Amino acid sequence: MRLQRSHHTMDLKVAVFLLVLFAAATVSEGGAFQCCVTVKHKIPRRIVQNVDKCDVQRKGGFCEIEAVILYVKGKKYCASLKNLLTLRRCRTSSQKKRLLH
Repeated sequence: MRLQRSHHTMDLKVAVFLLVLFAAATVSEGGAFQCCVTVKHKIPRRIVQNVDKCDVQRKGGFCEIEAVILYVKGKKYCASLKNLLTLRRCRTSSQKKRLLH
């Protein structure tokens, strides 16, 4: 009986360790990519024209909404994915900047 109890205790310790390890990996992943929680439906043209980089955030995993993430001079702006004009401008602006660099 004592041997079984020690075996179960060891299994529990391993399970807790793996759970903590998984939680730490999840938190560090979330820290590297911050999800947009709200979006703006209208983004000023001056922001879209100065985009350094843009990403598309998909719903699922860590993120609860879809968005276009615009990076301008170290700041992040979240735009609605439904705003196709913003997405087109973002792509055009990003392509121009890549050609210049």
